[in-house]
Amino acid sequence: MPRTLLAGLTGLLAAVLLPLSIVSVWVENVGTDTDRYVETVSPLADDPVVQEAAAAQLEQQALRVVQATTGTDLPGVTTLVHLAVERVVESAAFKTAWVRANRTAHEQVMAVLEGRSSVVLDDQGRVTIELGTVLDTILDTLADRGLVDPGTASEVHASFPVMQADQLAKVRRGYDALETLGIWLPIAWVVLVILTLVVARGRFAALAGLAVASLVALGIFALALLATRHEVTSGLPEPEVAEAVWDVVVTSLWRAVAIVAGVLAVMALAAGAAAAFAGRRAAV
Repeated sequence: MPRTLLAGLTGLLAAVLLPLSIVSVWVENVGTDTDRYVETVSPLADDPVVQEAAAAQLEQQALRVVQATTGTDLPGVTTLVHLAVERVVESAAFKTAWVRANRTAHEQVMAVLEGRSSVVLDDQGRVTIELGTVLDTILDTLADRGLVDPGTASEVHASFPVMQADQLAKVRRGYDALETLGIWLPIAWVVLVILTLVVARGRFAALAGLAVASLVALGIFALALLATRHEVTSGLPEPEVAEAVWDVVVTSLWRAVAIVAGVLAVMALAAGAAAAFAGRRAAV
């Protein structure tokens, strides 16, 4: 096989493996780390989008309990419920519950991905962020006003689904593949890059071509990541909450992609200039 063709094939494989290697390292060091996940999503408790969605969900469930207790819509009850919900959502209790609920949700995801039988999902097989403790606090406030029967309160639940059952199955297949390949992906990428440069007749030209091909692969990966975001969040009852969680979780992945792309762009320009200079010198 001609050296040029072999260098082209190994360079193409290296370009394809680059985004997969980035994802593999990110999943190993960030995606599967529950403590790091919780630290990442904790600030969302102060996010207006999350608070508004939580308030709407909690208010709806609280009104259901009040109506089940009183049997009718009493004047001013909606306002009282709204104020009680607003006060709790803006309090430290909501932040504490948000952190605890997200820890549980991440542990649910990891239990599914690792095939553990201890996983607890909702009745539709979805991963959810449970707001039960927040709702309990609101109902306790309403019970003090005689608007809620504690026996009725146990029949309602408040939660945000963040991943559908079918999507969870797809994620598990991808996770299994990444776990199987693991550290071998970045190792294979390094080997292919070295092999490309060793086999190539013009190393500067080969390096420039490898950088450009890798940039194209990263661009395709970025589009796939955006499409995945839409697929994961669009079918959920509260897509804006799922989008907010998705965005903060993958921020570090986007940052890694941006850094690598920047390095590749500089490499492509420098290697291209060096190849052109070497070509001119050879022609003299």
